[in-house]
Amino acid sequence: MKTLINLLFLFSSLLLNAQGIINNGAKIIVNSNNYLKINGAAGNYKNQYAYSNNGRIITNGTLSLQGNWINNTSVPLNLLSTNGTIVFNGSTLQSINGASSTYFKNISIDNSSGIFLNSNISVSNNLKMLKGNFDLRNYVINLGTTGNILNEYENSRIKASDGKYEGAGTGSVIIIKNITSGAYTNFAGLGIDIISNFDLGNVTIERKHTVTNYKGVQSISRSFNFITNNDNSINATIRMYYFDNEINGQNEKEFVFWNSQDGGENWVVENPTTIDIKNNYIEKTGITSLTRFTIGAPFAEGFLPIDLISFEGKCDNNVIAIKWATASESNNDFFTVERSADAINYTPIAIVKGGGNSNTTLKYEIFDKNPLSTENFYRLKQTDFDGNYKYFAVKSFDCIETTEPEIILSCYPNPFNDIVNFNVNNLDENSMQIKITDVLGREVSNKKLNDLNENSLEVKMDLSKLKSGAYYYTFTSGSFIKSGKIIKN
Repeated sequence: MKTLINLLFLFSSLLLNAQGIINNGAKIIVNSNNYLKINGAAGNYKNQYAYSNNGRIITNGTLSLQGNWINNTSVPLNLLSTNGTIVFNGSTLQSINGASSTYFKNISIDNSSGIFLNSNISVSNNLKMLKGNFDLRNYVINLGTTGNILNEYENSRIKASDGKYEGAGTGSVIIIKNITSGAYTNFAGLGIDIISNFDLGNVTIERKHTVTNYKGVQSISRSFNFITNNDNSINATIRMYYFDNEINGQNEKEFVFWNSQDGGENWVVENPTTIDIKNNYIEKTGITSLTRFTIGAPFAEGFLPIDLISFEGKCDNNVIAIKWATASESNNDFFTVERSADAINYTPIAIVKGGGNSNTTLKYEIFDKNPLSTENFYRLKQTDFDGNYKYFAVKSFDCIETTEPEIILSCYPNPFNDIVNFNVNNLDENSMQIKITDVLGREVSNKKLNDLNENSLEVKMDLSKLKSGAYYYTFTSGSFIKSGKIIKN
């Protein structure tokens, strides 16, 4: 075993046969057009200690590894590379593990036996699939805002297992992208196309490979979760690709979209606009809210009674016009428009007769002639002839004119594990409150702060006792109210 305890600079290529490296604080430099090869199944790279720029690898060349990658430092290992690549090219199953995560620049998977994660990693440039599968198990690949997946194909793809069964792992690939209006093809190599007529801002996209079981039916081993607080009035198209090995024994001709708006606890079926078995994708147009999607066969009581195309509002002379449209309706008796000041407690303001059964576009409009002086939250409730009802997306509209700087509120991380942080700027009141509610509107956490004497602060909320899923926050300070969605892993 080769142990590095002093600074080591590699200006030319080096081959280590049947050896490994234990790094106890050295700076390893692999220059451009050079390589460091660690061969043999026991050829591991193990990082034991890191400080400043030492205990790190600076690679503009190639480091190829046939053993395992182990980062046992007390902090994440940041590979200070610009164009270099870490290549996993063993002949037996390899792993990335250790006490801390690793920040890679570029990595390539070139091992027909595969590689699996036993700790989280980040990839800021390219994750290239050449040969063999990359098993997430229960861990995360974070692509940040700049990472991409390249060359993924049927026999060299990302999956998630429990070490035995594919689809039993909970790992995911996460990326954050600024989505403006327009078309995005094979977004970051994730296998999804998005067309939006609206600037969505920063959107967190999570690709998972866990098989979902719902009402006796299983999904394929691929799903997408979108997290955004800015999806008002969108009209999007999603094309979702899949591999044959992810089909999970199902009949592709029966594929439909499954959609969940509560973090995957409950699902509804949405008919796709297009199914292309030859090219392995299904597509749906007229999507009004980016939430969680997967693919599977239809299940009982899963179809939406209406296909909502849009739900919009606009203020004119202190009157808010609320408009919505449907592409199809089934057994639809009537709509109820409800309004709220806090996105929690709603009051009906109008009832509109529905279209019954329809396969053509129907448009509706009501006018709120007495809107609230603060922000107005509206939601649409649809009721069947048999009395069953469903709620659709919440939107906020107002008639407020102000020249004062508005409070700027952001929350992170989202999704979160136990702690979520709220960053507040331009606060002009001496008190504030943050309420957390579940998808049924029940309050699950509340934090109040009084006697504040600063206009910028950060508030931490411990939500470790909550179950995984979707929740909503409502921030109140004086007359300012803002609500949004957060996801607990």
